[in-house]
Amino acid sequence: MSVPLVKKGVNLLTNNKRVYTVEEIQAILGVSKNTTYALVKSGVFHSVKVGGQYRISKKSFDEWLDNIGIASDVCQVCDE
Repeated sequence: MSVPLVKKGVNLLTNNKRVYTVEEIQAILGVSKNTTYALVKSGVFHSVKVGGQYRISKKSFDEWLDNIGIASDVCQVCDE
């Protein structure tokens, strides 16, 4: 299931949310759900599990995304 970046008139990239869902991260990055869960579980950004669902810190995710090009030679979800 694809989550749109604009939902009910709210742009996920510009609103004042403090957390993202896995589906929102998936939509922002344009990757599969499996890849998104691998990123969440790898700890590259801060997340918590609430009621069986992950919530990802917007601040932590945005900082990771802003700096992803700095260490582009390092795989974020690999065991390398």
